[in-house]
Amino acid sequence: MNLSSKRTIKHFLSKKNNKVFLLISLWYIFYLVFIFYYDPIPAIYSVLALIFPIIILGMINGLKGGIISSIVSSAVIFVKFFYNEDVILSQEIIPIAITFLVIGVITGLLSNNLRYHNKRLALLYESLRETQSKYEFLYNLIKITSSILDPIELSEKLIELLNISFGYSTISILLVDEEHKHLEIVADQNRPGIISKKIKLGEGITGIAAQDGKTIYVPDVSKDKRYIMGSEKTKSELAVPIKHKGNVLGILNLESPEYSAFSNTDIEYMELFADQISISMANARLMSTTWQQAITDELTSLYNYRYFINILEREVYEAERYNKSLTVLIIDLDDLKIVNDTFGHPIGDQLLKSVAKIISASVRKSDIVARYGGDEFGVILPGTDKEGGLTVANKIRENIKAIHLDMENIKNRLLLTASIGIASFPDDANNWEKLVFEADKAMYIAKEEGKDMVVCK
Repeated sequence: MNLSSKRTIKHFLSKKNNKVFLLISLWYIFYLVFIFYYDPIPAIYSVLALIFPIIILGMINGLKGGIISSIVSSAVIFVKFFYNEDVILSQEIIPIAITFLVIGVITGLLSNNLRYHNKRLALLYESLRETQSKYEFLYNLIKITSSILDPIELSEKLIELLNISFGYSTISILLVDEEHKHLEIVADQNRPGIISKKIKLGEGITGIAAQDGKTIYVPDVSKDKRYIMGSEKTKSELAVPIKHKGNVLGILNLESPEYSAFSNTDIEYMELFADQISISMANARLMSTTWQQAITDELTSLYNYRYFINILEREVYEAERYNKSLTVLIIDLDDLKIVNDTFGHPIGDQLLKSVAKIISASVRKSDIVARYGGDEFGVILPGTDKEGGLTVANKIRENIKAIHLDMENIKNRLLLTASIGIASFPDDANNWEKLVFEADKAMYIAKEEGKDMVVCK
């Protein structure tokens, strides 16, 4: 249709359409008010609101051809846009000619599909990121489980990995002590380092999960009698057993300050995670047991001489690096041979066990106590100067003198004494070999001067 024809314009603008124009104007005013109060509105409503008056106007005026075709085409475009289909927006045709002879054309179409391709690319990118995160998680998990053989260090690294990958607020790992029938917290996200808290099997959510070997999820701990309060912030808890060949090795425990914080997906992931780390946990415990046996004196359960020297070498290095003091005690029991010859070696062994407990109870947990030889003991006191070492040595000497053995074949109380030599770093020596030599020499001086005394280098 030719919109420039006078007949059409005159017909289109005739007086009989004044009411129609008035109605259309009112319609758009209503539409504007509607947008003002209800913005944003669904796109389909906007399309209908804009097209509907034009369609009515065309139908009233009996217009055919151009306007109706444009209306239909526009409607098709709007529908395709609404359903994210490709729409041709423009077309360009360029002839290819040699002189005046056209031998072909170059045509190009511009559509809206690029933006939808961008959306697809964004979705694909997000999917690739998720896949990459999963592979990074698996890689780090394999790296940790294959390189760490200490159960406590392994637990700490696993918690760190879970925190980075999943962002859980509170994670802890508890290991089963089969001998004493309890769980011990060995790693806690919010309390780094070794945690000595113990939970009996069958007590609390973690204790019951360990005893039954089944996952326990409590969306609201305030409504569950099994819950033993550990933190006032905890609202929900998930306890997943770490099992190997049917035996529960420990518990992977998650807590949250939100109610119903863990979904079925979370539970499935944590059960899968616990299953994956179970073999590494079992191997770590086996290696830990083997290592512990290799560095422990069988009779006294103290560290042995080899471990004592290894630790001393490391502690001297640390003291030198951080400019700290370090003191070594060499303790020799006086006349233990007479006890062995008089009452037998079993009595002598019992005395050695008692002395080992006395020395361990007289020092800090951070200090190292070892059986240095037959009736000799060594003590490493990190961060302790000579004066502090002298105080500890005299305390040990007095405690050894107080040992009492109740034996049927011993009517009189055994009086056991000790001679102790002291040497300090860096005052008396600048390396571990010299430090041991000086402490040992001081101990022999104590024996020569009457025994039952402490001698400093």
